[in-house]
Amino acid sequence: MPHISLRNLTITYGDLEVLKGVTADIPDRQVTTIIGPSGCGKTTLLKSLNRLLDLNEDARLYGEILMDGINTYGQNTDILALRKTVGFLSQRPYPLPMSIYDNVAFGPRIHKLSRYEILNQIASVEKHGLLAQCSVENLFQMDMKKKNVEMDILVECYLRLSGLWDEVKDRLHGSAAQLSVGQQQRLALARTLAVGPEVILADEPTSALDPLSSQLIERQIKILKNLYTIVVVTHILRQARRIADHVIFLYMGELVEDGPADQFFDSPKDDRTRAYIKGTIS
Repeated sequence: MPHISLRNLTITYGDLEVLKGVTADIPDRQVTTIIGPSGCGKTTLLKSLNRLLDLNEDARLYGEILMDGINTYGQNTDILALRKTVGFLSQRPYPLPMSIYDNVAFGPRIHKLSRYEILNQIASVEKHGLLAQCSVENLFQMDMKKKNVEMDILVECYLRLSGLWDEVKDRLHGSAAQLSVGQQQRLALARTLAVGPEVILADEPTSALDPLSSQLIERQIKILKNLYTIVVVTHILRQARRIADHVIFLYMGELVEDGPADQFFDSPKDDRTRAYIKGTIS
């Protein structure tokens, strides 16, 4: 599991300085929430972690983002490998124009994962007890001579981990576009997991969802932290309290305070943090 460190991170869009000298560590296998008012740099920080900022020609990054001590913005960085390791879940789900099954299988097919790699990936999940939590039974007792059986196992595994399996198991080859928005977001989560990331980035993943769907996403996030490092941008303080193990608080592009969630919410150190938690500033 890669250890992520931000060192004096500054990001600009043209002449606008969006992040200003941010230094922080993101703990492994915990949920880190990035909070702060609109326009404070939350999504910019999130997108910098897997180099989605590269898609913006005006963006400039100074300082370092280190994964296991290696600068991800170094000249020799394999960006495709980085984005496979660091998955991204956006605010609104965008299912691919294909079946539910093919949405989940798409990434492993693109990366041309072998049968061995697929089964090894699932076994690594099973090793951490997540499959038991998702009620997968006798997973490896299927007929391994059957064509594409390993992909069938993978699709079931990640739909269960995203909390969607029971709702779609009888229509796997139906169009993903027919799912509700909440179901599509959980499908997007399954699609993200299916390529075997180690880090999951989520940009306000419940902002377009109804309360019940939001609860389901939060529940899966708390389960998945056993296997993945998860970083969530949220504008909802109540949500941060519910899911966060660690909090990064940004204000006007500056890192005001970060630390364990209990300490952050119960004993904030900075006056701006206290004001933000109380709702005095926004």
